[in-house]
Amino acid sequence: MNLKTLSNRINRLDQSKPKVGFPESCTCFPPNEHPTLGLRPEREAVASVLCPLHGKRFSTFRWPPFHSTRPSHWKAMWKDKSAQYRKAMKASFRSDRWPAVGTIDQSGILCFVLKDGTEISRETLVPLFEDNHQQALAKDGRPMYAAVPNASLVGPPPGSQELAYFTEDDEWRYHD
Repeated sequence: MNLKTLSNRINRLDQSKPKVGFPESCTCFPPNEHPTLGLRPEREAVASVLCPLHGKRFSTFRWPPFHSTRPSHWKAMWKDKSAQYRKAMKASFRSDRWPAVGTIDQSGILCFVLKDGTEISRETLVPLFEDNHQQALAKDGRPMYAAVPNASLVGPPPGSQELAYFTEDDEWRYHD
């Protein structure tokens, strides 16, 4: 076998191999990592974005494995996913609208609001209670509420008209 024939055979083999990884401009979700989103506005935002190379970016949504007071579009909810999944999530949420900011009012109502003022979620939080059946309070006297598994959120100061605000960059208080 001459050198040219061998070179042609090697080139054909290289072209027939499946490509590993995703092209630079691809914003698709990996086939084994469907977008995991719990809020309808999050699912609508993800579905509305098309990949510039492939069009539709995924086949189905997955629901989060547990109810979480933390929105699925927040970075903490997908930081342990693959690089392609993180790239697809970043492409899904326009920075002029997302991420949402959380607020807690005096009644323990948790709302998530986008930068343009659109409310995407509203729920009543469950107060945390101490062993003596008194509502748990932070050191500064603010009420504490159950949040994502083994975590808590702190509400606004009692008797004020303030709201407690938190963002995707705020630390969550985790319990043992």
